[in-house]
Amino acid sequence: MPGIGEQLRAARSARGLSLQDVQKELRIREKYLEALEAENFEEIPGLVYARGFLRSYARYLDLDPDALSTQMPTAAPAVAAEQEPTQYAMPKAAPVRHTLKPVMRRKTNRQWPWVVLPLLFLVALLYYFGLQKPAPALGGATPKTHHKTKPPKSGGGTTTPNGSGSGAGTAALTQQPSTQAPQPLGGPQDNYLAAKGPIKVTLALSGPCWVYVSTDGTTVMEATQSGGTFTWTAQQSFFIKVGNPAAATLTVDGQKIPLPGTTAESVAVQVQG
Repeated sequence: MPGIGEQLRAARSARGLSLQDVQKELRIREKYLEALEAENFEEIPGLVYARGFLRSYARYLDLDPDALSTQMPTAAPAVAAEQEPTQYAMPKAAPVRHTLKPVMRRKTNRQWPWVVLPLLFLVALLYYFGLQKPAPALGGATPKTHHKTKPPKSGGGTTTPNGSGSGAGTAALTQQPSTQAPQPLGGPQDNYLAAKGPIKVTLALSGPCWVYVSTDGTTVMEATQSGGTFTWTAQQSFFIKVGNPAAATLTVDGQKIPLPGTTAESVAVQVQG
C-alpha cells in the first residue's frame, strides 16, 4: 500500500497543483507540506499539528483523512526548535498556581484545533459551492467562430454553421474573450456561446487527470480519473475544469475545443439567450 507521502504527492500532481498553490489555499507553510509528503513528521512542531495538517491536506486532495491518520506514528515526534506556525500558535498563558489543574489546561490547548479546523473547512465548502457556477459569457469583442468542416473521428456527421448535420452537435460555437475561472477553482477560462441547446460534451482522457464538471449549475463530477471517455448533456450551460490538459481531448457539439495549457484549464459553454 502506498505510504502517506506517496499518496499526497500523487493526488497533488494529478490536480496540477504545486506546493505553493496548496500553501495559498490551506494557509499551511510549504515546509510543513514538504515534511508531510516526505513523512518527516518530526519537522512539524507537535503530533497534534502534524495530524491536523495531514487531515486538512487530505480533505483538500479528496483523500480519506481517517485512513491516512491511522498510518502516522503513534509516538509524538520531537518538537522542532522553530516557533510553531503563526496560524496555529497559542497565546502564552500566565503560570497557574492553584486555580487550574495542569491536565485541564493541557486538554484545552490540544482540543481547540479540532473545533476550529472543521468550521474553517465548512466555510470553505460553502464559499466553493456558492461560486462554482461558471461566469456568463462576455461580450464587447468581435467573436471568432469555429466551424467543423470534417466529420469527427468518433463517427458523427459534419456540423454546419447553423448547427444542422448528420451527426453529433446541436449548434455552432462562438468563442468569447477568455476570463479567469470562478474562485476557488481559478486559472484561465475559455468561454463559448452556443446558438441553442442541448449542449453535448465528450471528454477523452489518455492518462490520470483531475476533472470538475457542472451542467446547468449542478456539479456532476469532481474526481481524479485514470483515463477513459465521458459524455454529458446540458440544456443551458456547461462548465469543465481539467487539471492535466495534455491528457485531455474535449469535444463540444461535434467541435474539438483546444486545451493548449500545461496547467489546470477551464472551458465554459452557455446557450445564447
